Amino acid sequence: MTSHKFPIIATREDGRCFRLPVAAVQRGLGTVSSVPVSQPNFNVDSKVMVRTMFGKPRFGIVIGNSPVAPDRKIVLTVSGKMDALITELTPVVGKRPEADIMSDFISLYSALSPENLTCDGELSRVQVARRGSELNAMLRALSAEFGRTVSESEAYAWERTGKRAAT
Repeated sequence: MTSHKFPIIATREDGRCFRLPVAAVQRGLGTVSSVPVSQPNFNVDSKVMVRTMFGKPRFGIVIGNSPVAPDRKIVLTVSGKMDALITELTPVVGKRPEADIMSDFISLYSALSPENLTCDGELSRVQVARRGSELNAMLRALSAEFGRTVSESEAYAWERTGKRAAT
């Protein structure tokens, strides 16, 4: 099992093992100063990739600061809001490939389907309205990134024609 936070396994002389972060080992070896490295500044509406523990990184937009801690941001992704550490975010510079954007459009239109939007009838009207407005905000952001609005039928036609596998 690999860990992105504690990737180094150190064994003491008595055989006891410890998992350590890279920065701690570098500080201990004297290869890096103990002054923390400044994190990139993520403002509201910053485009980011969120690295999650499972699965591929997800595209998202920073929508505010977390009320829990100053080193966390609230990020709106296709799958909803996420409370992410700043270290889990990577700024998106330039335009992403068309295949990635279209894949996000497909995921977004799937999330906007009535059964997914209402969680099979489990959510209240207020929760459904809030979730719908968040997903529509993400749809507007994806359309702005792509340069035009992609209809639901166009997104699914793109997937059916096999362009997803080709790109």
